[in-house]
Amino acid sequence: MSSLADLALAMRQAASHGSRGHKPPTPTRTYAEDPTVAATAADVTTDLWARIGRKVEGGAWFFRAREEVLAEEIPDIGKAYGRPVASRVERAIQQMDPARISPAARDAVRAGNRAAVQGYLRGRSPRGRISLVNRISLALFGRHFW
Repeated sequence: MSSLADLALAMRQAASHGSRGHKPPTPTRTYAEDPTVAATAADVTTDLWARIGRKVEGGAWFFRAREEVLAEEIPDIGKAYGRPVASRVERAIQQMDPARISPAARDAVRAGNRAAVQGYLRGRSPRGRISLVNRISLALFGRHFW
């Protein structure tokens, strides 16, 4: 019984004393980012985001436009500025919300959706007309009522 108590006491003392007399381990690597990497990545990200917005204004689907622009530009960015800038730009663009696209692109998307819905409603109607309720609903909410 006393040997268990002695063992527990020795373990408590070892835990409370820690590693006396030893230095804490020094890190072998330190990471300090070059400020030009962040600045260059921010500039390139802004340019690519504007290019994606122009493609969306032209009628492309946002996610397809984003992937096309990234596929075209990331290899060139990697060659021109280096892999750290290219990977940072790629992550930044992929994490951006589609709601942050320019207002002109957003309006173009809404107009395209509205035209598609109107075409659908005209095709569904025997006389090719849109009902008054659906016209009002489209004007107010951007969606058809029925």
